[in-house]
Amino acid sequence: MKSTRTRIAAMVALALALALVPVAGVSAQSQSGEEGQEEKLTFIVGTTDDLNSANPFGASDDMDYEVLILAYDLLHNYSQSDLSAVPGLAESYEVSEDGKTWTFKIREGVKWSDGTPLTAHDVAFSFNFVWKNKGVGIFRSYVGIPKSFTAPDDTTFVWEMEEPTTAPLIPPQVPIIPEHIWKHLDGKDATEIEGFKNVPAVGSGPFVLEDWKPGEFTRLSANKEYWGGAPVIDEVIFRVFQNQEAMVLALKSGEIDFAAGIEPSLFDSLQSDPTIETVTTNVDALVNLAFNLIPAGEKAAAGAYGGDPDAVSTAHPALQDVDVRRAIAHTVDKQALVDSMLLGYGSVGDSFLLPVYATWYKPAEGDQVHEFDLAEANRLYDEGGYLDTDGDGVREMPNGGEPFVFDLVAIAEDTYSVDASKLIKGWLEQTGWKVDLLSVSERRALDIWGTSEFDAYVWGWNGRPDPDFMLSIFTTGECGVWSDGCYSDKAYDEMYEAQRLETDLDKRTEIVFQMQDKIYEDVPEVILFYTQDMQAYRKDRWTGFVPQPEPDGSLIFSWGPYSYQQITPLTNPDGTTVISTTSAEGGIPGIAWVGIAAVAGVLLFVVIRRLRRKSDEDQA
Repeated sequence: MKSTRTRIAAMVALALALALVPVAGVSAQSQSGEEGQEEKLTFIVGTTDDLNSANPFGASDDMDYEVLILAYDLLHNYSQSDLSAVPGLAESYEVSEDGKTWTFKIREGVKWSDGTPLTAHDVAFSFNFVWKNKGVGIFRSYVGIPKSFTAPDDTTFVWEMEEPTTAPLIPPQVPIIPEHIWKHLDGKDATEIEGFKNVPAVGSGPFVLEDWKPGEFTRLSANKEYWGGAPVIDEVIFRVFQNQEAMVLALKSGEIDFAAGIEPSLFDSLQSDPTIETVTTNVDALVNLAFNLIPAGEKAAAGAYGGDPDAVSTAHPALQDVDVRRAIAHTVDKQALVDSMLLGYGSVGDSFLLPVYATWYKPAEGDQVHEFDLAEANRLYDEGGYLDTDGDGVREMPNGGEPFVFDLVAIAEDTYSVDASKLIKGWLEQTGWKVDLLSVSERRALDIWGTSEFDAYVWGWNGRPDPDFMLSIFTTGECGVWSDGCYSDKAYDEMYEAQRLETDLDKRTEIVFQMQDKIYEDVPEVILFYTQDMQAYRKDRWTGFVPQPEPDGSLIFSWGPYSYQQITPLTNPDGTTVISTTSAEGGIPGIAWVGIAAVAGVLLFVVIRRLRRKSDEDQA
């Protein structure tokens, strides 16, 4: 009890401090610098996720991909309306009769942010860089099995495949990089590529990455020469908050313009604020419980995100038994997770393909549905010989072997991961496991994943309009790259290649359904629930946001830079913007102090309510 009360007191003090003390340098949306400099129209986004790497080939989560989308062009883009492929750097294309050769017309007159002309040679270099270099395998699933990438002239890019494919029409998220900047890294290993800090960055997207201070902010300036039209705003700043309460308070007080990924209870607290527009998107992500399937003592993943190359897996040997994994699936009350955590903003999960992409989604049926049933879980353990032979409440491997001790990793920055892990720990311990819950930073989690020093973790994935990428993460070749736990099955690998090469939609869909059946059967992970993104912005300042896809997609943190390019500040009757102008040193504008006491009161109530609930649970 003492530690819980101390935590409540600390959070109350933090909320009061945040409510009453202005933060310098980040609250002025229309900024004037030193004498003689032009004012800047700045759009500030609050987030609890920091950039992991400014190197696009180190991208691993939402923040990394958001910067990638803003700073770099792609061959094809996702349309704003329906996520279909639309022209990017490629204006048009032709396909050979055998479906193996795709020839693209690359835009003329495009320049890199340093003024150097961008040509088809840069495009060919980028794709070859991904295909041939170590350390960028995370992007290989986007390019299939190519025969060659070439540029016969400055405006022609040729993508030649070994087999017929539609891969180029599934917008490959391969950032087009400048050869004159990156050529010295061609042929290097993962360590050297990841060590390329790339700040400031040279790109051709609508924004230019200018500055990044880990744990504080990432700043991008508008590319006024962008071929797709210059953004109205001059710069966008992603400001990092240590907790969601502070981020929501900053939105209410006017320090930031937009908040994304808001947790349900705090999102509800914004609904009645007349200055704020709240947006609930369609289901766009999943949260999963993934198992480490590398047998204990074998070489660890140690893949694209680093890790000790000499590390070996510490996975519990029981996880090799599919019936144990099924028992764990029966141990998780998915509906309880949805009811207690999502507050109506999500649903129970089953497939790793999101139901919002209905063409590809196949729901679990019959025995594939692992209902919450502790008795069934215990039955499976007992029949497998996993008994508590010494009476200490912890099962052991058959014949009194290694005890059921389970390392469960939660991502500290991810509320869903932390809260779900606590509940899963309790359920597992009711069936004979001893669970060590490790709450670590995302960067530390990537290290643990790379060295395979875990039994399971709770994390998540955003969905994809085309299923290929999500299908690929279960292939043998993705161990150490994108694979959650190094699931490996020859039959699944063969199905993956078959769907990749299948150009008939109905036939491909059938293969994709079979692959979901295979994952239901083998249970390499448990899909806990699907989530909606909850976003909010200052509607008293900004207009012009567009959802992607229509009508209920995300406004930002989606599949393109559309909102960033189109948002504009609201104007007063005299034509001036409603955004106040302050010095570069910043400070909260005077209007932001109106009602700030009420803001603090609301958030203090939310904080105390949430922590009191945890306190009650501690006593239970």
